Amino acid sequence: MPCSRRRKAVPGLASDATAQRYRRAGARATLVLATIATSLASAGPGDPALARFIEETDSAGLQSRFDGDFEFQVGGGVASFDCDGDALPEVYVTGGVGKAKFYRNRSSRGGPIKLLEERSGLELTGANGAYPIDIDGDGHVDLVVLRVGEVQLFRGLGGCRFERANDSWKFRSDNQWHSAFSATWER
Repeated sequence: MPCSRRRKAVPGLASDATAQRYRRAGARATLVLATIATSLASAGPGDPALARFIEETDSAGLQSRFDGDFEFQVGGGVASFDCDGDALPEVYVTGGVGKAKFYRNRSSRGGPIKLLEERSGLELTGANGAYPIDIDGDGHVDLVVLRVGEVQLFRGLGGCRFERANDSWKFRSDNQWHSAFSATWER
């Protein structure tokens, strides 16, 4: 039976109307945009930092849907990271059985959120989680993409360009269901 990210109740949302908008949105990354909006907002000197959340998923350009059978019930992963050095977070959204999408952040500080979908080589199917991390220590964001299938590692090249790195980093994973990730470094 397909697992849709639509819910009857959305814990933590302010109103029934908000919950209905969330359900209609097909579980797009609304909370990610709230995070981006918070990071773009600036309080004046001495003003307390008060978060104010506004639904901007559609107007920002984020159009994504996570769907799939039971293997995808723990998914819907989103990664937010700056890969072009402009201090604005780009967004990678997994799609379950559909293709994952990469959105370049073209917002201006204090202005509306503007995310543009771009081809990045990260458009995988079967993706259910993503983790930005600098695996090789070169200062560029790399990306670990968990999948129903082989886990994919992508080396960041700068300028929001990525290349598959499983072979060059000698990484192999089973062609299984992957839903968790952790990394540590030792000297």
